[in-house]
Amino acid sequence: GILLGGLGHRFSEWMPHADAIRIRLAQGGIRLSVTDLAAILVALFGLLLLLFRAGLGLNTLISIGLGIIMTTALPTIVIGSRIRARRHRFLSQFPDAIDLIVRGVRSGLPVTEALHAVGQELRGQVGALFRDISGSIRLGKNLNEAMSQSTRILDLQEMRFFSISLAIQQETGGNLGEILHNLSTLMRRREQLKLKIKEIGRAHV
Repeated sequence: GILLGGLGHRFSEWMPHADAIRIRLAQGGIRLSVTDLAAILVALFGLLLLLFRAGLGLNTLISIGLGIIMTTALPTIVIGSRIRARRHRFLSQFPDAIDLIVRGVRSGLPVTEALHAVGQELRGQVGALFRDISGSIRLGKNLNEAMSQSTRILDLQEMRFFSISLAIQQETGGNLGEILHNLSTLMRRREQLKLKIKEIGRAHV
């Protein structure tokens, strides 16, 4: 980990739900290991306990209870907020990435080359995702394996649809350009519908 180094990595093997926490940190783009997060939370609990006990004069049991509640709630709120913001940014750019792949495939590029081109063309989270996928393929993973890893981390329905579309095309052939074009159109329509629902909701407040 960033804070605890190799010792933190060994300690994380004994922590419950370490894999789930690690995925949540990755989804939020938080570059901390599980044990780094644990160390920060222990320090936060100590500061809160000092604040409640010495600063506010609360008794020990109440101070401990409040400290546990806040130490548990704060990372959940912060990490959840980061994940939602990153997912929103990703989904706003993802249809553009799919359109680039469609143009590449229709011009005759292999799928893996089209994915690589998207990683080079786009910045931000979407570009980073496709650079990671291309990197995994260069290291020897096949397309389905590289996509499965990214889909697991992102945990987005749209990404699962995209991954399934690629897998089906790899297995059965078919017009990948048309499939992905329809997916991109569907995603844009869903986003427009969400915006309309929000506008209607604000109008009735």
